[in-house]
Amino acid sequence: MPSDETYARIPRPRAPLSESIRRIMPRPEPPTAIDIDEACFDLAEVAVRTCSDGSWQEHACFLLGSASGRWQVVPFSHPVVCELLGRLRELPGFDDNALLDVIGSKQAEIVVLWRDPSLAKVR
Repeated sequence: MPSDETYARIPRPRAPLSESIRRIMPRPEPPTAIDIDEACFDLAEVAVRTCSDGSWQEHACFLLGSASGRWQVVPFSHPVVCELLGRLRELPGFDDNALLDVIGSKQAEIVVLWRDPSLAKVR
């Protein structure tokens, strides 16, 4: 067996690799607060926007449009989505099947899931 002197020594890392990677990676920011009552007040349109950027990015988000023209964006990964989805499913004519199709989609698109019937006549 050859002696240890014939092989080059590999220096010991100063810090574990995971620690050095953790220092250079951006820290995740806490999700911004979304008030469900405010987002659902005066709701005129609900859509879903999907992205095809890959699984490491946010795949989709809800777009909530008010009658005054203000839009609220709620990513699918946001903690309030479960409560929001419960409220959206109570809307008359909300399209659950379109939501399921969009969730499985890998295309970048915007799909309208619901429009306020009283405002649809105006447009």
